[in-house]
Amino acid sequence: MNMQTAPDRNILASIGLPSAFDYALADSLIQRGSIREPWLRELIAQLSAAVQQGHSCVPLHELRDELASSAAHDLGTLDTIEHVRERLRASDLVGDPGAKSPLICDGKNLYLRRYFEYERRIAEDLLRRACGNPAALDSAGLREQIETLFPTNAATTPNWQRVAAVLALRQNLTVILGGPGSGKTWTVLRLLVLIAQQNLQPSILVDSALESPKRPLRIALAAPTGKAARRVSDSLQRDLAELPVSDELRASLPREATTLHRLLGMRPHSSKPRYDRANPLPLDVLVLDEASMIDLPSMARVLDALPRDARLILLGDPDQLASIEIGNVLSELRVFNLHNRYSPKAAANIFAMTGSAAEITSAMPAQFGDAVVTLTYSHRFSAGGSIAKLVDAVRNGEADRACEILRQGDSIVWHEQDQNDALAQALQIAAQHYAPLQIATTPERALHALAHFRVLGALREGPWGTRALNAAIARTQLDLKAWQPLPAHYPSAPLLITENDHALRLYNGDSGVLLADAQQRLRAWFADAQHGVRGLSANQLPAFELGYAMTVHKAQGSEYDTVLVLLPPQPHPLLTREWLYTALSRARNELIVIGSETVLRAAIGSPAQRWSGLAAQITRVFDAADRSDASAP
Repeated sequence: MNMQTAPDRNILASIGLPSAFDYALADSLIQRGSIREPWLRELIAQLSAAVQQGHSCVPLHELRDELASSAAHDLGTLDTIEHVRERLRASDLVGDPGAKSPLICDGKNLYLRRYFEYERRIAEDLLRRACGNPAALDSAGLREQIETLFPTNAATTPNWQRVAAVLALRQNLTVILGGPGSGKTWTVLRLLVLIAQQNLQPSILVDSALESPKRPLRIALAAPTGKAARRVSDSLQRDLAELPVSDELRASLPREATTLHRLLGMRPHSSKPRYDRANPLPLDVLVLDEASMIDLPSMARVLDALPRDARLILLGDPDQLASIEIGNVLSELRVFNLHNRYSPKAAANIFAMTGSAAEITSAMPAQFGDAVVTLTYSHRFSAGGSIAKLVDAVRNGEADRACEILRQGDSIVWHEQDQNDALAQALQIAAQHYAPLQIATTPERALHALAHFRVLGALREGPWGTRALNAAIARTQLDLKAWQPLPAHYPSAPLLITENDHALRLYNGDSGVLLADAQQRLRAWFADAQHGVRGLSANQLPAFELGYAMTVHKAQGSEYDTVLVLLPPQPHPLLTREWLYTALSRARNELIVIGSETVLRAAIGSPAQRWSGLAAQITRVFDAADRSDASAP
């Protein structure tokens, strides 16, 4: 089975010309090799440029076609992919998988060895957790616990949240996928209850040698950013009180999430974490939220540090924007189970524990697909409505349907302004929606007003960037002319933190507002799950910027009652289908879009694609293990 991502457009062309850094890397490598021909220098530079754009590898046919399109390179005998592969392997710079050469050719793709090794380590680890002798489940008490924790939802059959619970108890890897409001965090908290109950009570696993009772489970939740970790922590503290469990069990569950950097014990000015294979994390269960944002090196480091027998639960939306760094791990895992179909053994467990019949697949490796479940019901858009339909149309690449919904849908306003009027329209709408923020007299009211509305853009710099837009909105709010400077601090100014400060519990992406306290001192106020709000001196703050408008990357994982999405006047490489999907799905109740149909259709027609071999590596490792088992006496 070939899981290799297959881009349908010329990604190398969209990456642009290699930089001076890329050519410097190529020159450095070529000086160490036996072949010093210009085509090899260009090929390495193209590979380096692709890595800078988030690709972990480049298919050989793409590299060959790119070289062939350049008149500056006489390809000679490189007229076929086989010839390219032969010439590469003639160089001591390029080796097959397992070699120590700086470049690796796996037959279809060319890698810098570091990223090939990241993918190999991740593939081996995930397969071991997913396929390591799945446990059979057989307990009427367990089924009753699942029914209690996961009430029946008539909107979906089967109840995929219950299915996720069953899968999480079968093996040490569970990948829970779902769109906005699908209940991923709600589901995982109840999964942890089941796992903790399994640990505290006599075993519910057939033929299990697990002893009971045991020590409390060591559970951690982590996310790639401080903002995401804070959101998970808030959800945990809100939902824990509602769980129908004993106080003893509730006390065993985590109440806060951390960042990956803090989880691994990353140290300033050092790339070596405190926890690694030699010093594993003291954990039994690890939950990683917003996994679509986790890059390839970070995932490899986490798996290296996680004990071999620990459970790993990944949560995320693979249709959202991927990591800004290298890789697209969650999307590569999704391809093993696109439609919630399971092996006969897993399907039998699902039926026994939930009473629902799951579709069966014969695809290989089915055991790995048994670790993946997609939650299909959105509680955020439970009533259907235009926003839900629009998000669905964009996700599926249906431009005609999306435009029709934008024009006719309720709770959606589409301003098809031209370039000259769009910014003025955006400023007028922003001024109207930020009016409650301007007149708020308490931190609670100010933060509530700020959480109600947000402007989202694609770019940070330039006339259509969020930096310029923030300044323009601020001048409108303060009634300042374009030539008048903005004050550094002023009452009702929304703040967007841009760097982490663990001592102050402020993280990149956190939102706050400046407002005077009872002594008329200007302070920065932030929402606090325990105390409602907390205030800090404005002079204490880490780096921040105005937060009227923010990029969609910064908004990922957040939601607002009303969202204004401002499109630039022309199509842009950053405006992909995933960008638009993420932007539109931040809105709960009302959506305002300003931009032309041309730009909108261009974004929908431009799915973000990254070259990666992770899925192919998982299949290769599984096939190798399968052959080894078959040949064993």
